[in-house]
Amino acid sequence: MNKAAKTILFAIVYIYLGMAALLYFQQRSLMYFPGGERENIATFKITQPEIISVQSTPDISFNAWYWPADIGMPTLVFFHGNGQAYQYWVNKLMIYHNQGYGVFFTDYRGYGGAKGNPGEQGIYTDARAHINSLLKSTNLTTNDLIYHGESLGTGVATQMAIEFPPKAIIYESAYSATNDIGKSRYWMFPIDLLMKDKYRSADKIKTLTMPKLFVHGTKDKVIPIRFGRALYDAAPEPKKWIEIENAGHNDLYDNGAQLHISKFLSTLINQ
Repeated sequence: MNKAAKTILFAIVYIYLGMAALLYFQQRSLMYFPGGERENIATFKITQPEIISVQSTPDISFNAWYWPADIGMPTLVFFHGNGQAYQYWVNKLMIYHNQGYGVFFTDYRGYGGAKGNPGEQGIYTDARAHINSLLKSTNLTTNDLIYHGESLGTGVATQMAIEFPPKAIIYESAYSATNDIGKSRYWMFPIDLLMKDKYRSADKIKTLTMPKLFVHGTKDKVIPIRFGRALYDAAPEPKKWIEIENAGHNDLYDNGAQLHISKFLSTLINQ
């Protein structure tokens, strides 16, 4: 190999390693998108929630939003996605509360002005603290709860279902594992070695025997439908798969997802 070829090869290797290092050290900024302070819930034109205090770690706490259910109705525990869209999330959840279901909104460190930086284990700690606080503050048991995960939150819902088994789980735009998505986008890098937060739901879901609903848009470019289908295929019965034609990642409800979710929820009443 002549000197010019060696120089080019070394430059390619240097660039590749530099990009891999950048991907490793900046990966969480590519994965989580928290904003600033969350909006004041009092400004939302909705039924106002009760506030449940949640202490996750000595320095990380939350004021969680809780809307009690009608008598005999279960409560949805919502695990949100990786962006920050409180008005959208609450408006979506109020559809179910108006049908009589309870709603408990969980949040993550770094989001809505909470202290800390998001990461898989820290988010699990926060979710765990939310569920414990809900159970301690109410007369609810885990059999009164239905976990509703959205996007990133589906991985959180799966982990919490192992620790606090609910009545059922709703998976909205789910994935087999976040490193599976990473490998599809950054195929030229050893993602399994580089990635810190993998949310290996496909490995965990095999033990979850409660009813499960999977809803995914056929045109989802953020989490392509094959990753949701892979999680569904790994799940034991009972389970149901719904494809929303022509829906992407953020417009499932514009294309009828709520009707499928409400139908699924209706089958769980009085069970």
